[in-house]
Amino acid sequence: MNYSRIYENLIFSAKNRKKPNCYCEKHHIVPKSMGGDDSKENLAILTAREHFLAHWLLKKIHNNKQMIYAFHSMTKPVGNNRQRYTSHSFKYAREAMAKWMKENNSGKNNALFGKTGEKSPNFGSKRTESAKLNISKAAKNRYLNSDHPNARKIICFETGDIFSSISEAKKTFTKGNISYALKSGGLAGGYHFFYEGCDFEKKENKYASGGNHHFHKKIIDELGNVFNTSAEAGKSVNCTGSAITIAIKKNKKCKGRMFNYV
Repeated sequence: MNYSRIYENLIFSAKNRKKPNCYCEKHHIVPKSMGGDDSKENLAILTAREHFLAHWLLKKIHNNKQMIYAFHSMTKPVGNNRQRYTSHSFKYAREAMAKWMKENNSGKNNALFGKTGEKSPNFGSKRTESAKLNISKAAKNRYLNSDHPNARKIICFETGDIFSSISEAKKTFTKGNISYALKSGGLAGGYHFFYEGCDFEKKENKYASGGNHHFHKKIIDELGNVFNTSAEAGKSVNCTGSAITIAIKKNKKCKGRMFNYV
């Protein structure tokens, strides 16, 4: 089969059409690892599937280290975890990579072959005394439980006991998963727990959300209206809570109105 001609026809078709109305990727006609550049003439707009096929063809044509690596990389998911391969093509990509690794990077071909003990570049610590000192300082400055800026106090619903952290609560209540109980509103060892300042509600087997979530932040708009959640803020301008959150992050208006965290 003439893989070079198939590849040329694929590129010719892509260069002489309008951009497809779907997810696309830029492809280097002559791979950069083989001397190609980023010029307009060396780029083609391909769909995800076409891009995968292009690198499959390049692997068939050249069958060198660079093209095998590139072909194998195409087995990784693209935007929104979309796949651009079938089970068969995935099989060929992984087998090609495994074969190259076995022939070129194992046994005597491995750079570390026969290098054991003091001969190994990984033997002993290679850090300087200055680096060791910096690591020690960083370790001593790590936050511990309640010292962390995001730490929240934990309250046991049934007993009213207040703890500075989950770790402290676990010392008293040794049974059950307190972390899960905080998220779900369920039980941990027969007790309910919630973060101080949250509107506690028992929600068996359901994760906390909205105003009951321990990381929730109130939102205020430019008119002075305060909302407990992004969803509530979204309803005020007829949009989703996600749109409000994105607008706040980008410091932009949403439906003509500015929002911010309180």
